[in-house]
Amino acid sequence: MNKDTCLTCRHWNLKNDKNKPHGMARHGFGYCDYDERYRYFSGQFACEKNKYESVDPDLKKRRIAWRVKEG
Repeated sequence: MNKDTCLTCRHWNLKNDKNKPHGMARHGFGYCDYDERYRYFSGQFACEKNKYESVDPDLKKRRIAWRVKEG
């Protein structure tokens, strides 16, 4: 897995403004803080905006474990 994917980026969100998972999160899609809120990206999507910033190591491990669990 490429390390610069949405799954490990701090700008990729699975929750809405009310801190609740949005509808596409259960399918493994999130939105980017640097894009429109209606555009969802898979966790495997490689950053094309050159805005990638890695999440902290603990969150990175949790996201990867969640993705493996979800398939």
